[in-house]
Parts: sequence; structure tokens; C-alpha cells
Amino acid sequence: MESHDPTARIPWIEALAREGLLSETAQDSARRHIRPASAWHAWAQNLLLMLGATLVLAGVVFFFAYNWQAMGRFLKFGVIQAAIVACILVSLRFRDHALSGNIMLMAACMLTGVLLAVFGQTYQTGADAYELFFAWALLITGWVAVSQFAACWFLWLILLQTGTVLYWVQVAEPLHHTPFETLCIGIASINLLGLIAREIGSVMGFAWLKARWHRALLLMTLLSALFIPTFAIILDIDDSSATRLAAAILWLIGSAGAGFVYRKLLPDMAALSLVVTNACLMLIVLLGRIAFDQVHNMEAFIFLLMAVIILGVVSLATFYLRRASRAMHAEQPERAP
Repeated sequence: MESHDPTARIPWIEALAREGLLSETAQDSARRHIRPASAWHAWAQNLLLMLGATLVLAGVVFFFAYNWQAMGRFLKFGVIQAAIVACILVSLRFRDHALSGNIMLMAACMLTGVLLAVFGQTYQTGADAYELFFAWALLITGWVAVSQFAACWFLWLILLQTGTVLYWVQVAEPLHHTPFETLCIGIASINLLGLIAREIGSVMGFAWLKARWHRALLLMTLLSALFIPTFAIILDIDDSSATRLAAAILWLIGSAGAGFVYRKLLPDMAALSLVVTNACLMLIVLLGRIAFDQVHNMEAFIFLLMAVIILGVVSLATFYLRRASRAMHAEQPERAP
């Protein structure tokens, strides 16, 4: 849910304040953390709107799947193209209602993929799957650029990353023997560029980029992509290629950099928690590997030791995050304009 106006009226808070049960500080804190009924109403309305649009798009896909054999090629293309044009026209009609218009633009982006899939099935073009996703991303780039809608941008990033993965599976790995770690670095690079663009746009004042779930999703994908090859190094240090080592170094740099940015420069508890959780998992794996290498024929002791390691690492992480949370709340008035 998006941020809300801390000055919004919440009747029961005002009632408690009139009774003298809440101080001014407590009232301000309650208004920052408790959302008024209007905010929940808007959230539910938007959720139902997006759910309805998703179900309509799913209905279009299943309509074609069920009636595929009975439909001629011109009917197939005509229905899809008419639906795309209708979505664009409705989007323009409701451009003053940002979410409704953007949902219809998102539907047009999705239907573009359906059109490409139907084209490939009808004419048996023989194109690889990665070409479909790259072409899909290319065709909707203009709409995405003007949409100012985070969901469209994430769809575009997902298509780009899916095409990259399929290119590695179908071309890069079987024909050029490109290592898996290169794919991980590529996926991390795409998400890093998206994260940097998101942060720059947010600082520049683009309201549609200020929602924190954008940041969390991009950061999680970035760290996860670099986590996999780093995890593989810990499990098998003897089979560590230069690319795998490079990915591990990038994971270290990325984790440290993200921790600094989201603790000092752009304080965000959710993003910092993701970084700390990612680091905790890596530390537990590393300590577990060392323990299993040093202790032999003592399975019960190893499992007890691992329990102690997990409790210790999680406790330290919790202690750090609690301190960081208190520090962020203390710094918040100083950062406010």
C-alpha cells in the first residue's frame, strides 16, 4: 500500500486525544503508522480493478485456447488487434484517471504478447522462444516509456530477463558454452540498472517511482542472482572458475553497497532487511561448510552446532536491525524538510 497523508483525520485517535489518553507525540506517531479508512478503501478498489483486468486477460487467452481449431486466421488476428486498439482507446479516454488508464495500457501490453504467440502458431515461423520475448519487449517499449506505471516497467523487465534466460538456454550455453555464472551476472546487471533508474527517478520527484515495493523487488532479484554462484563457490571451492569468482566479488560489493545506501543515504528498513537476510544466509552456509569440513563422524554434534550457528547469526542480525530501526526513526525528524 502506498504512503498516506499523516494529517488525515482518524476519528478514534481524535477521541482518545480528547480524553487526554494520547499525547501530541503519540498522536503524531499513531497517524504515521495507522491508515484511515479511505486509504484502505482506495487500496481495495485498486486491488479489485487489477484483479478484474487480470481475469479478463486470462479469459481472452483461454478463449483462444478453447476455440483455436474453429477460428480462422483472420478472425484470430482481428479479435486480438481489435482488443489492443480498444485497450489503447480506453486508456486515452481515462487518462485523467491514472490507474484505470494504466491498467488498460497494461492490458494492451499483455495482448501484444498474445498476438505474437498467435502469429507464431499460425504461420509456424520457427522462431526461438527468446526471440518472442525480446520482440515483445521491443514492441511495447514505447507504451512503457510513456505509461509512468510501475507495473508496465516491471513487465518490460520481466520480458527482458526471461528472454535473456531463454537465450542462454537455447543459444549461449549449448553453442558457445557460456557459463551459468555469466547469466547470473547478466540478470543482476539488468536489475541493477533498473534499481539505479528507480532511485534516480524517485529523487527527481517522479511520484510513481516512490513506492518502496519497486525497490525491494529489484534489490531482491539483484542479490538473488549473485547469491547463486557465490553459494556454489562455498559448496565446491575447488571448482571455482574466474566467472564464478567474479560473481562472488560482485555479490560482496553489491551487498556492502546496498547496505550502506539503504542505511545511510536512502534509509529504508525493508531494503536493509533484505540485504541483512541475504548476508545471513551466506554466512550460515559458509560457517556450516567449515563445520562439516572440520568435524567428522559426529553427526549429532554437527547438527547441534548448526543450530547454535543459526541462532547466533539470526540473533546478531535481529540486534543490528533493531538498532538500525531505532536510529532511522531518530534521524527521521532531522531529514524532514
